[in-house]
Amino acid sequence: MRALFLIASMVMSVATAVAQPQETDITAKQLDLGVSLLKAGEGGNRTISPYSIHSALMLLRLGAKGETAAEFDRKLLPASFSPVSQAAYQSMNSAIFASKEGGAAVLGNSLWLRTDYAFTPKYLAASKKVFSAEPYHIDYGKAEDARATINSWVSSKTKDLIPQLLPQGVITAETTCTLVNTLYFKSAWLEPFKKELTKDESFWTDPSSEIQVPMMHRTDEMGYFENSEWRGVHLPYESFDYTFVVIAPNKKMSATELARSLSPSVFSQAMEEQKFERVSLAMPRFKVRQSRELFSQLGSYGLTRLASGDFSGISPKGIGGVGSVMHEAVVAVDENGTEAAAATAVIMFKGAFIRDDSLPKEVRLDRPFAFALIHKPTKAPLFLGVVADPR
Repeated sequence: MRALFLIASMVMSVATAVAQPQETDITAKQLDLGVSLLKAGEGGNRTISPYSIHSALMLLRLGAKGETAAEFDRKLLPASFSPVSQAAYQSMNSAIFASKEGGAAVLGNSLWLRTDYAFTPKYLAASKKVFSAEPYHIDYGKAEDARATINSWVSSKTKDLIPQLLPQGVITAETTCTLVNTLYFKSAWLEPFKKELTKDESFWTDPSSEIQVPMMHRTDEMGYFENSEWRGVHLPYESFDYTFVVIAPNKKMSATELARSLSPSVFSQAMEEQKFERVSLAMPRFKVRQSRELFSQLGSYGLTRLASGDFSGISPKGIGGVGSVMHEAVVAVDENGTEAAAATAVIMFKGAFIRDDSLPKEVRLDRPFAFALIHKPTKAPLFLGVVADPR
């Protein structure tokens, strides 16, 4: 009966909130950007929010002109950021952040504008319409006070999970504006893990190194994916609009090797080629956090005009270029569900499910694995990550 309810609920979710083609074209670009940045990161545990990063860059794109705008469009959009594309983005934002029953994703956007600058009314109106971005005027002459004010706003929007997005020194007296996006998510699993089944078990941080971690267990019907190299499952939340996808390599490998092996197609296949199977899942509790400066990695991705591009659509006065792109994300998973938050700041300076009643498929996440938190109707990648050490 539970399985029938689960299938019916998932079918109803898809039927009532199908993404428009333009939206899924945009989210495909978000996924490509996210995987590229995930692969470019360093260290073991990694996590980012492609949605947050892309949204902050689109706030910047609204003010880009000429070749700068064209470059953004080539790398980050299926076409130009025309009124049609802007309407699609606006619709996507509304769809993702409309669901509150059984779980909630909360979006925040803000513009922190230099007090002695005039900003283009057209830009302020567009950022308000597409992103609901609130403008605030701030005195960058008092750089540390300005940094504290922005950090406080981010902290409040992320339920204190990201209290210090902007490190000391990133805001200066030469800052002209800061564009900020925040994303907060919290939801319980549709079927929680039973805490009495959690026990310490082995986790291989690389093929020759083993640690003991609390491993959660569930055997149930769930979306299952496998190919010659990967296998994984979908864990639905109480709100069916969201799903947590975990994928693990079939052979043990280090987190660095895993990250290098990832591609957008792996996540897309895991979403589109899943089958409804009975699965025996073992997954560690984990909490991963990563703070990164993305400027150089965005340049390598193809946004070469960040520092010296034409962003005159934001202000008729010399608005300058981008000096820093700060991003932080945190994802915590336990027996009850998931809590996650992300924030991105762009700082500018002058100058179908198939039932199979065979034996359960086994998915043991006892080695570095990747995850994605996806808004199913639009396929928007809210969070991506690699877990190298769950401790």
